[in-house]
Amino acid sequence: MSDEEEISEEELHHMDFSALVNFIEMLSLDPSATCDAMGNYNTAWEMQDDIISRAYVVDTKTIALEAPLRDAISLLSLQLQSLPEDALSLSGRMPTCHADCLVTMGHAAWEAPRRQAVKIAEQLQPAKKRSEAYFVTR
Repeated sequence: MSDEEEISEEELHHMDFSALVNFIEMLSLDPSATCDAMGNYNTAWEMQDDIISRAYVVDTKTIALEAPLRDAISLLSLQLQSLPEDALSLSGRMPTCHADCLVTMGHAAWEAPRRQAVKIAEQLQPAKKRSEAYFVTR
């Protein structure tokens, strides 16, 4: 990759933020819709991993979220980190169909993170629009 093709830190932050918002919005849906949105393949683990791995971006100057919203996303990340194994897989087996995904995403342990995601998704809309504008103006 040449220097001209490298992604800047700012662009990486906007890309990760866009993905984070997308995953939070999918988590805010009911379990069946979340499974469908994620392709019914290992949905619970992917959802957990994708949000946790991108949560760092809310603390960057690029995204510039208000402290209460950063705290809400940190809480969501902590909730996801503490999910029990049976909320992520079926006896260690990866859920690869809609019925299996519904079992994991319908686990009671997902209720609090889902409620948190509903609140956050609404609050993220202004920052989402700012971040989307970054890509339009490039």
